[in-house]
Amino acid sequence: MVVILLGLAVMLHDGALPIHTGATPAAAPTTDPRLIIHARTVPLTGVLAPDVQVRGTLYPAYPGRNTVRLTLQRHGHARGGGASLALVVTMSGMAMAPIHAQLPGRDDHYSGPITLPMFGMYRARITVVTPDGPATGTMTLPLTWPFT
Repeated sequence: MVVILLGLAVMLHDGALPIHTGATPAAAPTTDPRLIIHARTVPLTGVLAPDVQVRGTLYPAYPGRNTVRLTLQRHGHARGGGASLALVVTMSGMAMAPIHAQLPGRDDHYSGPITLPMFGMYRARITVVTPDGPATGTMTLPLTWPFT
């Protein structure tokens, strides 16, 4: 009897006898589609002076390298781009160094890369020299989680 039990234990251990538990195999895990981040264009707005507004976009709008494209508008009309526009970007409550970006002027807009390290609401200080003189202002860069 001991030999039979010992032989049965060896066969089970080696996998010679299949063990049926009656349970069905688990389904393959699926990924929640809300967790897949897709590139998107986020609109940006800001004010440099009472009559000068900043309008633009942030793309692809997720952590890492992004492109900022900004246009200055006075009384609703685009203004020609100067030599460059400077951004100093911070995130309130976070102990991170300010992020600096220079956006070269091209025709009627300013465009260039900026690296944003994480999702969140950033505040950008804008400095630009226009034909009317230097102008400064602020705008928000919303790098929020893109729930769909």
